[in-house]
Order: sequence, then C-alpha cells, then structure tokens
Amino acid sequence: TNAFGMGIDKSNVRFVIHAQIPKDVESYYQEAGRAGRDGLPSEAILLFKPQDLQVQRFFIDQSEGDDEHKQRQYEKLKMMERYANTDQCLQQFILNYFGQSGTKPCGRCSNCLDDRESVDVTVDAQKVLSCVVRLHERFGKGVVAQVLAGAHNQRVLSFHLDQLSTYGLMSSRRQRDITTFIDFLAAGGYLETRGGQYPTLGLTAKGAEVLRGQAQVFQKTAQKAEQHLEVDDTVFQELRSTRRQLAEQQHLPPYMIFSDKTLKAIGSAMPQSLDELMAVKGVGQAKLDKYGQIFFGCPAGD
Repeated sequence: TNAFGMGIDKSNVRFVIHAQIPKDVESYYQEAGRAGRDGLPSEAILLFKPQDLQVQRFFIDQSEGDDEHKQRQYEKLKMMERYANTDQCLQQFILNYFGQSGTKPCGRCSNCLDDRESVDVTVDAQKVLSCVVRLHERFGKGVVAQVLAGAHNQRVLSFHLDQLSTYGLMSSRRQRDITTFIDFLAAGGYLETRGGQYPTLGLTAKGAEVLRGQAQVFQKTAQKAEQHLEVDDTVFQELRSTRRQLAEQQHLPPYMIFSDKTLKAIGSAMPQSLDELMAVKGVGQAKLDKYGQIFFGCPAGD
C-alpha cells in the first residue's frame, strides 16, 4: 500500500502489505495503522529489496529542499532501513523511534515470534568492521561485500583493494549474503551509513567495541536441516485442531499460538509433564503459562 493522502475508511482491514519500503517510519506507521482499526489483531507485512532504497534516495536527491532538509530525509530513510533489517521487537522499535523508551517486547511481531537460536557471529562481524576501517570508510556496502568475498571486478582491482588484508576473508559466503549481514550490522548500530544518494559505511562507537573484542554480536540464523520428526498424524491433527479453536476464540492467527514446527516437536516429544513440554523448542515460559494446560491435555500429553 501507499497512502497517497487518500485514506481508507474501513475499520476491518486485516492485512496491509507494503510492496516496497516507505520513505520514513512516520509514513509506514500511518499506512500500516490502517489495519485493525476495529481493535482486532491484524497483520502488516513489509516487502522490500535494496533497489527500493536507491529509488527513495533518488527522490530525496531530486527534491527541491535545501541540503539540510535533504539530510534530514536521508536520516529518516536510514531509520526506515534499520527497521526493515532489525531483529529487535518491531513494535518496540517504532515506539522507541517516537520517543517512548523503556517499552517491553510485544511478543506478537515476526521478530518476537522468531524461535531460531541466536548464534555468536562476533568473528564475522569483526571481519566486516575491520574491512570498513581498512577502506578508510570511503566506500558503500557493495564494495565492502565485494572485497570480503574476494571479487575480481574492475573497481576492486583498479583501487588495488585486492591488496587489503581483509580481501577474501569471507570468500566462503555468497556476496549477497555478506551484504545482508552488513545490513544486519547497520540495523544493530555497529555500522552507520553516511552521505546521500550513494552512502558510505562508517564504524560506530558500538562497532568499535566489537572490533576491540570488548563486545559480542549475536544473530538469529537459519538452522540446518534437522532430522525428520516422526509424528503420528492423528496426534498432529489433534494438536492443530486445538490450536485452531484457540485461535478462533482469541481472534489470533494460528501461528501466533504455536507454529506447525512446534506442534510437530510436541507430538514427537510426547511430553509427560509440563516441565517436559517447556523443554520443547518453541514453547517458552510465556506460552507454557498461556497454553500449557490446554496442550498438555491433548493426545501428545496423555
């Protein structure tokens, strides 16, 4: 959706989907806020690709405002980019942006519901941060990723960047994955973008601490394929039925109660106590308190 100032006079909008990144958090907040005006749970989904940012920077650069106004718009776009890449609670991010500090994670957004494990990525972060420093903070994330990947293109070779000690340090990873990791570091405040339409990367004080070994960096990463869980289909369907009934009663999407993956884990583990149910990956204390007794009464807990 894009607002275009028209407004949508409906209270029961259940989904708002952005097919590209808005120019600032204020616009996103207003547009996403069109969902759920009747007070019932709704979903706002943001889809974007790096080219969207370049388009927005072009619009800012071509606007009629003075340099100070353009710089403010670049800063707003930078915060929107951070929102799109952060692993922080999304509601908490927005509230903090508008000055409401001290808020707790909402427990409902896609980041809060992400049950992947956080892994220590400090070493990889140090490689990226070191590369930015050795490039004297004069290049953007594209060149940084090329250097780390060990690219042999004309730009890298013409600037003799293949002579840097960080050249090829992450050659085992795809260049686009390195770029995504750089976005993650920027969203976490370890790096910052500087400049206008063609921003360069710079090290922040937070990033400098990591580079000196005084702080660690953790990231939720995609898990390797796990061994197939043997789950009785009758048990799984009973668990899904219980979840569906709860979702209807609470006006929630089913996945916000438990994902299919978690239901399969429950069915495979066949917990004999609430403590054993708590040990199932994807349950957690909050969901155990809310739904533990209900799901423990299903066949998986009998």
